[in-house]
Amino acid sequence: MPSLFMSRVTQPPEIGAMRTSYDWYVPKGILKTNWLSKHLTEVPAVAVQFVDLDWDSPSWAEKRLECASKLEMLRESLQGRSTRVALVLIQKRAALPGTDDQIAAERAASLCSACDLSGKTLFVLPHSDHLYGYTLRLQNAFYELAQTYYHHESRRIKNHKDHLNKTTHQLLFVRHQFKIAFLTELKQDISGALKSYKQAYANLMEVRASDANLLEIKTVAGFINYKMCRLSFLNGTPLDAISQFRNHVDIFKNKVGHPELAFEHSAWMSKQFSHFGDLFEDAVQQGLNAIQTQHPGFYYQQAANHASNRKALCYKLCKSVEEPSDFEVLEGADALEFYGQRPWRACCQNIKNLLWIILRNYFKFHVNMDALKTKRKSLRTTFTATANKLKKCLAKKEDAKDGDKLRALNSQLEDKFLRLGEIQNKISSLLLENTDTAAEYETDFQAAEGYRDNFLELKSKLETLLNKDSGSFLESSSELDVVKLNLPKFELKMFSGDPKEFLTFWSIFSKIHDSEELTAIDKFHYLYQSMVPDSRAARLVSSFPITTENYLKAVEQLKLRFGREDLLVQIYVRDLLSLVLKNATTGKNAPDLATLYDMLETKLRALESLGRTKEKFADFLEPLVESC
Repeated sequence: MPSLFMSRVTQPPEIGAMRTSYDWYVPKGILKTNWLSKHLTEVPAVAVQFVDLDWDSPSWAEKRLECASKLEMLRESLQGRSTRVALVLIQKRAALPGTDDQIAAERAASLCSACDLSGKTLFVLPHSDHLYGYTLRLQNAFYELAQTYYHHESRRIKNHKDHLNKTTHQLLFVRHQFKIAFLTELKQDISGALKSYKQAYANLMEVRASDANLLEIKTVAGFINYKMCRLSFLNGTPLDAISQFRNHVDIFKNKVGHPELAFEHSAWMSKQFSHFGDLFEDAVQQGLNAIQTQHPGFYYQQAANHASNRKALCYKLCKSVEEPSDFEVLEGADALEFYGQRPWRACCQNIKNLLWIILRNYFKFHVNMDALKTKRKSLRTTFTATANKLKKCLAKKEDAKDGDKLRALNSQLEDKFLRLGEIQNKISSLLLENTDTAAEYETDFQAAEGYRDNFLELKSKLETLLNKDSGSFLESSSELDVVKLNLPKFELKMFSGDPKEFLTFWSIFSKIHDSEELTAIDKFHYLYQSMVPDSRAARLVSSFPITTENYLKAVEQLKLRFGREDLLVQIYVRDLLSLVLKNATTGKNAPDLATLYDMLETKLRALESLGRTKEKFADFLEPLVESC
């Protein structure tokens, strides 16, 4: 595993900026040419600082500061990477039992604090007869640190997946999965790496191939296929390796590309057979028994056949050329950014995808905007018609007294305004995304505010009229000629989210909930007004937009959150237990008998309303009450 020791320290490559969004990012290719070598030879998994320092050194304080300074320089050179940092103290003698152990522990803690290290990354290597054993222990410790590093890097790459879409980022799905597989392989998790390589290969098969990117796809496919076959042999499943290679050849054997580049395809096929033959031969040398129909020689023979075909195709091409061109088409081939790209077509995928994004965003803005404006125009027309009807009703004294008609118009107006608001939000979002439509957004916003002001004005007038001279919260009417009583004003019970208040709250609010005269919208408004502002219950109810469909959903969630029967039973039983314990421990400060009786009756009545009667649950209720 790659690690960095101070005896051969090299400056790691600069770390790239962390990408937080992929909205406008278009990948230039699949796999960068420097990534594999960077993580094999340049970026360390573990950086270790070796220092000659004994616990009883007379210059301990100076040496401690020197260690802290060296580790700080080491961290700066890593440029914020997640490389694990460790410190090894090379000591002339091991600490002796007794006092030396206490001194060593104190100074180890002091050194870790000064160097910003955990105790698990500080090691001691004493010069003794058992040096080899200590060295093996260090090796195992560094191995564990390296595994932690590769696991962290894999998780970091996986977190990017949520920001990708397969329309423009299909190449990134291949790249990221290959990176995860390679890091897992460095962690020496063969099964995990093989699984990730298979996923990377499957993602690659979803990339649309063309003459422009066919060589790049075949190059990366060759890399992944080699890794899958090699790990299958190491994992003791040679049949899986052979099956994968056959499938790989079947997929690409006819993907020649441009006819004049057929020699290049033959060369690629020759390499595929040659590399698999090498893997097969290595497995045989490790003890795998080859059979007559499956052995390395067969694949070497196929590699030779394709190499011979490549030579024939090249000879045929060169034979037709009278004078070579001075133009060097392969200039820069050794300095390409991505594997498999051609020097004269490097990053063509980037241009193609960028053009596609520009066209997509153009149509997304103009086509979607036209469709949304058409819907908004229809909704504005119906909203204005309903608003005018409501204004006429409010102006006529006869209609103004018809509460049912006013409520019906109010519900229609609210429904149209809510749907109009949804369309308006989508239009505003599209306008804000386009920097060239700032003036249009301002005009559109002012028009939308006009409709909003009109709605709020009508809503306020209607609520004032409906609540005017109301003798009770719920207006009741009767066709019978009966004497009407002046009853006291009916007030709602405010609910804060305390489950112990739910039974009382719901027993009162259920009168509104069961009323057939009120619409769902009206009931929703009353429910919202019954919540204590900024309480848990208010936040739950306000999370639902005020619509007819959402009223029952809000009530259901309110009951599930605060009115669950099993939860309320537990609360009241615990209150009884708490009352027992409090009465047993307070002694002289215990409540008087009348107060205690009222408290017990409150809890028991609540339990009875939940179906826990004394007759059914006397076995545990009576002992609790008697204990008080």
